[in-house]
Amino acid sequence: MALTRKMLKEMGIQEDNIEKIIMAHSETVDALKKFKTDSERLASVEEELSAAKSELSEDYKSKYEELKNSFDSYRLGVEADAARRKKEQAYKKLLTACGVIDDCVDSILKVTDLDGVELDQSGEVLNADAAKDSIQRNWAAFIPKVTTTGAETATPPVKTTERIFTRDDIRKMSLREINDNYAAIIRSIGARE
Repeated sequence: MALTRKMLKEMGIQEDNIEKIIMAHSETVDALKKFKTDSERLASVEEELSAAKSELSEDYKSKYEELKNSFDSYRLGVEADAARRKKEQAYKKLLTACGVIDDCVDSILKVTDLDGVELDQSGEVLNADAAKDSIQRNWAAFIPKVTTTGAETATPPVKTTERIFTRDDIRKMSLREINDNYAAIIRSIGARE
């Protein structure tokens, strides 16, 4: 039911009061219309907010998953590096125990496939005896051969007797031979006299 001037006149309200009542009523109706349009807009804004919230949630969820995957791959890489270092240390210890030349150990480690090497609980190479046999067979060129020999007995020097030259020996000699054996010739001649 609407509030009209006719209805207010029938009630016996004076004309200036009717005008005031109509003005107040129109302000109230305008405010209600505004609230109605605002509430209709509020529903659409609420839908937009819900869509934005779900979009942000999905965006953060995807960022979280991406960051989690990145962290997991980093963690696995670090764990793999730590495991490789442990395997290298254990295999290096085994190479040294087999007698491989120290300068060659690092080079051998670079070309060895350590993925096949397994470690036990204490960090030692599993099946160490089989691994040692493999090292001695595959890397024999880098393992020096050590042989043990007894001490050599010294041979006493041979005592040489000095030759005594006769006059006939000296006559048969060339000048060069005389010069080479001059000291012995002088002693030979001096020993006879």
